[in-house]
Amino acid sequence: ALIGQKHATPSAANKLLKLIGRLCRYAIKIELIMNDPTKGVTRFKDNPDGYHTWTDVEIDRFETHHDKGSTAVMALNLMLYTGASR
Repeated sequence: ALIGQKHATPSAANKLLKLIGRLCRYAIKIELIMNDPTKGVTRFKDNPDGYHTWTDVEIDRFETHHDKGSTAVMALNLMLYTGASR
């Protein structure tokens, strides 16, 4: 139920599940509990649609927000116009 409450943010839900699982495994190790209640709990799909590719409009908006000669725009240009974008 706790993980299900975070369904709007699947990455956060999966991270919480992972942390609770670690805590439970430690509790089993020190003999505080006998079973791991996180076993068998299915994880949310993190990004079912894949990675979002920026459109030209989004790139223009980024360049407008940052100065043309800024480090951020230089890094963007390096990623866009070299093999890093592949």
